[in-house]
Amino acid sequence: MGTVSDGSPAYGYTGPVLSEDTWTYVVMVFDGTQDTNEGRLSLYVNGEAQEVTFGGTIPAATPDFFKATGVGFGGNIGSCVDCDGWDGSIDEVRISGTARSAGWIQTEYNNQSAPGNFYTVGEENSQGPAISGIIPAAGPAGTVVRIDGSHFGPGPSGGTVTFNGVAAATTGWSESSIMAMVPALAAGPAAVTVTVDGTTSPAALFTVTTTALTITGLSPSSGPVGTAVTIAGSGFGTSQGGSAVTFHGVSAETATSWSDSSITVAVPAGASTGEVVVTVGGAASNGVVFTVLPPAPTLTSVSPASGTRGAVVAVTLTGANFAAGATVATSNPGITVSDVAVTSATQIAATFTIGTGANLGVSNVTVTTSGGTSGAVGFRVSGQAPASITATGGTPQSVGFYSAFVPLVATVKDAAGNPVAGAAVTFQAPEDGSGCWFQTVGASVLRSGLRTTAGPRPRSLGGPVYAASVATDANGTAASPPCVAEPTAGDFTVTATVDGAASPAVFQLTNTYPAATLTSVTPASGAQGTSVGVILGGYLFAPGATVAVSNPGIAVSGVTVVNDSKITATFTIAASAAAGAADVTVTTSSGTSNAVSFTVTRAAGPSITSLSVTSGVVGTPVTISGNGFGATQSDSTVTFNGVSAGVAASWSDSSIRVNVPAGGGTGNVVVTVGGAASNGVGFTVTSGPGVTSIWPASGPVGTVVTITGSGFGGSQGGSTVEFGGASAGTAPYWSDTSITAVVPAGAMTGAWWCG
Repeated sequence: MGTVSDGSPAYGYTGPVLSEDTWTYVVMVFDGTQDTNEGRLSLYVNGEAQEVTFGGTIPAATPDFFKATGVGFGGNIGSCVDCDGWDGSIDEVRISGTARSAGWIQTEYNNQSAPGNFYTVGEENSQGPAISGIIPAAGPAGTVVRIDGSHFGPGPSGGTVTFNGVAAATTGWSESSIMAMVPALAAGPAAVTVTVDGTTSPAALFTVTTTALTITGLSPSSGPVGTAVTIAGSGFGTSQGGSAVTFHGVSAETATSWSDSSITVAVPAGASTGEVVVTVGGAASNGVVFTVLPPAPTLTSVSPASGTRGAVVAVTLTGANFAAGATVATSNPGITVSDVAVTSATQIAATFTIGTGANLGVSNVTVTTSGGTSGAVGFRVSGQAPASITATGGTPQSVGFYSAFVPLVATVKDAAGNPVAGAAVTFQAPEDGSGCWFQTVGASVLRSGLRTTAGPRPRSLGGPVYAASVATDANGTAASPPCVAEPTAGDFTVTATVDGAASPAVFQLTNTYPAATLTSVTPASGAQGTSVGVILGGYLFAPGATVAVSNPGIAVSGVTVVNDSKITATFTIAASAAAGAADVTVTTSSGTSNAVSFTVTRAAGPSITSLSVTSGVVGTPVTISGNGFGATQSDSTVTFNGVSAGVAASWSDSSIRVNVPAGGGTGNVVVTVGGAASNGVGFTVTSGPGVTSIWPASGPVGTVVTITGSGFGGSQGGSTVEFGGASAGTAPYWSDTSITAVVPAGAMTGAWWCG
């Protein structure tokens, strides 16, 4: 082996010397994808692998390697020094872009060494098969697809087509095209490969669907841009995802609905007449023609908007989407339309010839183009020219706020004093909102009575309507729509005008305050002894309104009329105010409202309502009735003029039983629970003996009982002790604060008495 000119070791062949006068089959294979020298460079002589000497690491990049090593045939090998040249003949040189295997080289040599056994199958395939496209790119099992590409060979012999590894039947095969049937596979992506003579192409993607991607119909099949079109068919998929719809190549926006058999989508801007195509997973459906129409015209006005019988009127129609060839029509058979000229996309000029027998009143005028027919705009036909207009009904009159005046009536006459039919009368109310507004359907919210909700007043869909146009009838009269009084008190005028009359008709009207209506008081209750800020809701509240409450224990102050639906005030509830519901009313200069309830609740803490007795000596049992005492006594107390009654005989939330304590004088009985004291109720302590306790509290006849109390006297003397009406006789012991007595025969369970 030698070295290359830059001093790097060369790669050489050290095998046996080739035989002279003998043809030798020599193959060198370079594979830059391998990791080792042996894998990257190999040499074969007559189909047999030979040992190659490596002077260094063989680079993976093919061009650099061959350029550096100067591989050649015949003469010197590139820049190799100290190398023998090729001294012989070369019959054929083949260069392939494929790294051939040892088996392929051995087979090729065998073919070369025994040419009589050659089998010709066509032109040599110097490269493996490659797929450039699949048409269609999606479809269900059984779909026949065309696989485009190269190096497929002339026929299917030795070749196969697979979808996700499943062989597909082929119905046609050429060097650049194969017709194959999609095998039975689950829906989803499938890798398609073509294998020829053991060499497999890179995979191409095909989407297997449950049904064929097909459009069966469009509804509608024509319309302007923006038209919602429903596409019927199959194989669309359950959701849009990355799928698309095109109208003659223009993509539509995201569909409003998408299912496997139906799509609803709007015709996109820029679309023109042509095929609608649905593309799913890169596969396109069949195309169905949709006709894109120009947009329908819009008519907004006709000027002038009226004419008299026998007149020829030049009119200008204004709108949008007018196009050449547009026609103008009127619903009045007595009007002839001529000289129609589309001067721009927004204006048309025409002539209306009004016959002497034309129908009086308003007729509809429309514009029609290939895109459709516009909405109608009115054109009025009247009789002879008006000369005067007078107010003949509805004046003077007055109503309360938000109520409707009766219709205003105006009469139109010609110069000869005859009524004019079909004349356009315009009723005009004050524009500053100080008068009334017209209930015009389509522009103003109709209201038949007083306002019943709080908040901003809904007067119209586009603002208050202060003008209304009405045509006169056969008698020359026109009645206005109801006009609703604004919340501004006072007199005002409404005028009625008509073209041709020098002076308007004038109607004298007056707005008055109606009585207020009260709907709520918030909050709706308050406790005794508290001050409550309240909000009164309703309508027709007026400045200077007053608020009253039927409970004399509630004082009202701070009344403020915020607006016609809200009043604020303060209710000061006395501690002695009667508990329960009271009536609240609002009064304005127009009267007093209905009543709404406000409830006074008891103050928090215990409350005494009564005592079973209101006087007695010390030791007298007293039952206290009320509420808020708690279920048990616990640390709660009862005091008589400040002296504790001790442990109660019984205790519940509404009733307590105690004895008048020793030392307790005349004064208030008070119950204290959790530190909160009840109201006090007076009790009078009278003079005389008072018993605070007996022990034991029960026993048979003969039981010795100790009676403790006060005022017994120093000795018994003429004093007695009775048990249920039976005298105990002489007591064994008697002092001013203690007595010992024996339960006598005949005694019964019940009260005892000392006196």
